Amino acid sequence: PGKGYPLRMARPLRTHYNRPSRVRRRHRTWVTAMVLATAAWMTWWLAIVVHRFAPGYAPGWPWVYGIAGAFAAAGLGFGLFTVRARTIWVLLASVPIVANSSLLLVPVLLHEDVVRALDSGPLESPDAQAELGSGPAAPPQDQPIGK
Repeated sequence: PGKGYPLRMARPLRTHYNRPSRVRRRHRTWVTAMVLATAAWMTWWLAIVVHRFAPGYAPGWPWVYGIAGAFAAAGLGFGLFTVRARTIWVLLASVPIVANSSLLLVPVLLHEDVVRALDSGPLESPDAQAELGSGPAAPPQDQPIGK
């Protein structure tokens, strides 16, 4: 019995036989790593939406960091396990490795910016909009408009 064919099959018929497809282990671990990266990003975006629109129900940032970090760490482990000696697998494995590594760095690099942006509320003043580049700058208060 070899190569997925029935035991008693004539050789000329083997080319016409549809062998069952088998998903390889490396591909499954790559998909698992990407699913875990997606779950970590989903955790981040869900927390940001809840902090923005329902701040009373929002979890604390340490909880968000912990949950997203757990997904990202597991995904990074699966991504590293996916690497093989072939060039294409090194390239394919770099996608979940970089995705999950960047998720682990989000709390370190962006904590103050995320918290400040979510706690500041909507941008209502023209000065705040101009500061972020999303609207026209307000004229200075000491100069009349048009001069």
